[in-house]
Amino acid sequence: MKNPDKVIKEAVKDAAHTLAEYLHPGERNCKETVNKLLTTHTARHTFATTITLENDVPIETVSKMLGHKDIRTTQIYAKMTKRKISNNMRTLHEKLFEMSGKLKLQETD
Repeated sequence: MKNPDKVIKEAVKDAAHTLAEYLHPGERNCKETVNKLLTTHTARHTFATTITLENDVPIETVSKMLGHKDIRTTQIYAKMTKRKISNNMRTLHEKLFEMSGKLKLQETD
């Protein structure tokens, strides 16, 4: 029977490699990009920021998934990143402008 601590460490290492693959698709040495100690806190933080919040999952949903009783706890994870700002500006641009670059005119009733 394997040592439980060893099993956990192996599972965390596998999760780190999977996360590296997700964050750096196609990178030849993505396993080497995970050089810092991956803790459950680091994994939860990365999941909350990079995987969910930066991909427009509502903060209320992330809060529930993480088991937070108070949304203020989740807001700690919700820092603005360049990718998030870029995604938000792209969405705004799509709502305001046509493909030709002309401003979409709102129809009045």
